[in-house]
Amino acid sequence: MYEAARIDGAGAWQQLIRITLPLVRPVLVVAVLFRLLDALRMFDLPFVLVGPHKQSVETLSMLAFDEAANTRYGPGAAYAVILFLYVAVVAFVFVRLLGADLLSTDRSGGKVPSRRATTAEGAMA
Repeated sequence: MYEAARIDGAGAWQQLIRITLPLVRPVLVVAVLFRLLDALRMFDLPFVLVGPHKQSVETLSMLAFDEAANTRYGPGAAYAVILFLYVAVVAFVFVRLLGADLLSTDRSGGKVPSRRATTAEGAMA
């Protein structure tokens, strides 16, 4: 593809934008999504480095832990559910906006068979 782009007169910037980024987009979406979700669920770094009960660095998971540690299980569970919903909504919006193809479906809506399934079917015939 890069050779064809060079023959057509595409520069390095156009090759990056039109060839490289679309090819690595699914991998980038998954990597950035995992990093984002890790940042949302962060507990250990602020808790260990700054300590508990510091309002300037208190995260939602730290609030849930603090409530559960003080035997207030209802508010602790509520904080944990809110954190789960927050992470789920952010992941859903992120995947929808960037259009990651997580199910490997074709444009008609049907599932695309894996390469292993097609070769196994060919061997059986």
